[in-house]
Amino acid sequence: MKGMGPPLPKKRLGVVIGGRSAETTSSLEVFVDFTCPFSKRMYSTLKEVQPLYKGKVEFVMMPMPQPWHPSSAVVHEAYHAAVMCKPDAEEALFDLTFDIALVRFADVPSFDKSRSQMHKELADIYAAQGIDKATFLANLTLPEGENLNPGVPATTNLKLYVKAARLLGMHVTPSIRLNSIACDSSSSWTLQQWRDFLDPII
Repeated sequence: MKGMGPPLPKKRLGVVIGGRSAETTSSLEVFVDFTCPFSKRMYSTLKEVQPLYKGKVEFVMMPMPQPWHPSSAVVHEAYHAAVMCKPDAEEALFDLTFDIALVRFADVPSFDKSRSQMHKELADIYAAQGIDKATFLANLTLPEGENLNPGVPATTNLKLYVKAARLLGMHVTPSIRLNSIACDSSSSWTLQQWRDFLDPII
């Protein structure tokens, strides 16, 4: 229907690590940037923390590119393009993107790479997860026409995540919200420190 405003997400945003559970009553949202070393550190620790709270706390990852890392938006948009190809591999693709993004697409290694070069490099990487290269690249292809900023098919999903983060006042990565409330946290927290933080709510 026309006149209904900008696109809305077709499901709840976020990549739920370990899958959703009907018994879960609490939610930890974690806003991360694939090219942010502090995000990667926190995510690596949370992968160890999450199994301890299965069925009690939902760990929801919210990918949020940071504009001061110019390649970040390219990587995040490519991640969404890959998920469009294989929605049931969302978590595996999230893990893979975190594994390679900092080493291959942070400021220094990506400085002389064009957007197109990064797309082709990412296509090879995602192919390891069974992503069809042609379909993936089609999700990142600009349409023909006079519009100089048309976006690619994956742009809508990128915009939804950016919009959600901005509306919630999330500005830096990593940032967290526990049961809808923004909280202080640190990428240097150990597994025990996360337990000290989460145990009182369960």
